[in-house]
Amino acid sequence: MSTTVNKRINLEKIFESIFLLLNILIDVIEISFSTINFDPMVSLSFLMIQVIAIVGIFLSNSFITPSLMFWIAYYWFFFFVPTYQYFFNKWEFLNSTINSNMIFYTNILLLIFGMTYIFGTISAGKSKLNFKPKKSNNVNWKNRLINNQINISILITIVVFVIYFTHINYNSPIGLIYSTFGIAFPAYGLLIVILEFRKLNHFLRYIYLIFFIIVNFYLSNPLISSRWWGLSFVLAIFLILFWNKLKKYMITIIFLIAFLFFGLIGGVTHAYNLNLQERLILLENSLKTYNPVNSLTSGQFDAYENFVWTTKMCQQQGLTDGRQLLGAMLFFIPRSWWSNKPVGSGQIIGEYLKINYGMPNTNIANPIPSEGYINFGIVGVGIFGFAFGFLLKKAEKLRNYNFPLTNTMYFLLIGLVVFITRGDLMSSFAYTFGVLFSGAVLNWISNKFFIF
Repeated sequence: MSTTVNKRINLEKIFESIFLLLNILIDVIEISFSTINFDPMVSLSFLMIQVIAIVGIFLSNSFITPSLMFWIAYYWFFFFVPTYQYFFNKWEFLNSTINSNMIFYTNILLLIFGMTYIFGTISAGKSKLNFKPKKSNNVNWKNRLINNQINISILITIVVFVIYFTHINYNSPIGLIYSTFGIAFPAYGLLIVILEFRKLNHFLRYIYLIFFIIVNFYLSNPLISSRWWGLSFVLAIFLILFWNKLKKYMITIIFLIAFLFFGLIGGVTHAYNLNLQERLILLENSLKTYNPVNSLTSGQFDAYENFVWTTKMCQQQGLTDGRQLLGAMLFFIPRSWWSNKPVGSGQIIGEYLKINYGMPNTNIANPIPSEGYINFGIVGVGIFGFAFGFLLKKAEKLRNYNFPLTNTMYFLLIGLVVFITRGDLMSSFAYTFGVLFSGAVLNWISNKFFIF
């Protein structure tokens, strides 16, 4: 046992050493080959972001947690990508308009967010969520509960699948409930079956598996569904299959490499007018011409740049004083019932850039630190950072209960953290809340009603 622990510790130390050396190499390369006369204060602020991200990764649990995913996303979206864009002056839009003062101010805000996030995780402490099912120590009851969760998932999935083929209006109340709540039930069903496959009836487990694979192929296929949902769902399956073999350093390496192909998937999922076969052809053609380095200046990695523009827009037009946060919290109210319901912050910034600078695309990301700023300014950045750290630390308790449903919620959340970090808040909060709330509903129903 001690040999295994020592081996794991040694591997983590090796990873940390190599990761530090690579980061030093990145700094040297960017400074040496920079195409601009960079500002020393901006460079120092990027270095501080780099340090806090690395510390966050190193101090994360040895296994995969939502906080680890946040720090990986923080490192990628707020250090690695923007430093490349800055030193080589290759922003997605308006290169000549972004200046060092804007970048330095944005970096200070990101440091505030990162530090308050750490304070939030510390404040979360060791308290537990009141989510553990009753009679959890009874093995027979636990097996019965698992089968009941699968059966209830099947019944709800049938309803969801029927709705899918009715071509509903996603802006209607039913469409909103379906897109943020309903599609998670088939996913939970498949994830529970995979997680507990060997414990299920030898005949029924194959029927369950085939049923949920077919349904989720239509509802959660990463090539035709929303990118945030498809990738989170695939990641959850990956984590379930390889959980015992994955460690912190492995998942960090995997995701830092995978982010290079983030833009490739985005180009396919955003081709809304194409069917699955046409998207597969598009994916094949994109693979032949895709350049990961060039993708760093594409719209797939615009989170940092949009934060820069958020600060400038707010300095000119003022803050929203919580209106954007209110819209996110009340996402479940359809626009047909709330005529002046706030639009996503990304759209607001996109419209600002379109009106003032002629940018054609208004569908842009707005990261969570920027959401704090657009609502309440510098104070909002600190509040959002603290709250995000606090909530993600609390969410880690889902894994501690060691029940299939709570585990699947945990696995899904890990992927959703990237979506929340990149933004924008309204869409990410709505979908994340819907996914987790559907899990809570499934947990409640399966504990109250045993249908078979």
